[in-house]
Amino acid sequence: MTSLGLVPHGAPPTHAGRDRAVLLLAALLLLCPLGGAPAAAPTTGRARSAATSAAATARDQASIRTALAQHVARYNARDWRAMRAEYTEDALVMPSYVATVQGGEGVNALYRGEFSSADAAEFNSVMEAQIDELQVHGDLAFDRGTITITTSHGGFERKTDIRFMNIRRRQPDGGWKITHSMDNPIAPPFGAR
Repeated sequence: MTSLGLVPHGAPPTHAGRDRAVLLLAALLLLCPLGGAPAAAPTTGRARSAATSAAATARDQASIRTALAQHVARYNARDWRAMRAEYTEDALVMPSYVATVQGGEGVNALYRGEFSSADAAEFNSVMEAQIDELQVHGDLAFDRGTITITTSHGGFERKTDIRFMNIRRRQPDGGWKITHSMDNPIAPPFGAR
């Protein structure tokens, strides 16, 4: 008899050898079901957790994309009060060409000033935005991309491309608010027209 309990060719079978052979055959059949394909590995807790995590990340990314689309709609409607709701109370905003603002009142003043100035009343500005990168890490996320603002006045139109980056924090309701925001224009090379 061999170490597996199999009987060498020509030797009379024993009960122990036959029993081991049957167990080995049953194990092989369990591992390779009919049709020759190996059996699917059982799903582990870790695999379920990864699948759940991937689905949650996809939901979070969709929520952030929706938040950016709402920002664009609010900007185009010049609704600075609604834009304030997109930021945390301690938000830090570093816009182009003006001083850094912090906190809810600073965000209010920034957008109120942008939309209520005499120049703003004469110009029509329309924003479009595109996310180039979006990552979620637990309760923090960042999105970066490009904003294009098309400003028109008296038959003339100018497009300004701006890079942006937002850091967001998950809120108790599952939404995402901006904690830090920074933008800067993508200027053409010196001398280009």
